[in-house]
Order: sequence, then structure tokens, then C-alpha cells
Amino acid sequence: MDEALLWEPLEGNKVRCNLCNFRCAIPDGKSGICKVRINKSGKLYTLLNSYVSSWALDPIEKSLFTTIIQGALSFHLEHGGVISVVVVVKIMKFPD
Repeated sequence: MDEALLWEPLEGNKVRCNLCNFRCAIPDGKSGICKVRINKSGKLYTLLNSYVSSWALDPIEKSLFTTIIQGALSFHLEHGGVISVVVVVKIMKFPD
């Protein structure tokens, strides 16, 4: 378990998580609404250090890169429901 990013201490060993728009005020020993960060003694820790929450391989037409590389695939990787990594893959057909 690693110390989380994007948080601030509050009074009484509470912390405010600033990772998403809920901005949870989390008391000591509890987690936020997402259940992926926990307050331990006034410090916020992430429970998803190397956890991938979802992944998908989609046609490029479903992403923002539609006009860049038509006919390609995009690979979406999400970590903690917030961070998204997109890798664009062009599949080439070789002549027989």
C-alpha cells in the first residue's frame, strides 16, 4: 500500500481526497466513496497500486482519434477508474 497522490489533510485526522469530483472527506480508518483509498492516521493511501480496473480493445471510431488513423484499434487501460491510457494500433494486412 502506497501513499496516495492528490489529497490534503483536514482537522481531526481527516483527509480530503481530490482524485475525483466527489472530493471525499475521509475520517481515520475509513475509505472514500470509491473504496480504493483509505485514511490511516491522517494520511491517505491507495489500495490500487498496480491494479487494472478495466481494459478494452475498441475500433478507433469510438475514440477521439477517429480522424487520425482510420481503421485502427485503440486499447484503453484504466487504473483506479480515473487514469486512462490509450494506445492506438494499426493492423496491417500483408499480401499473400
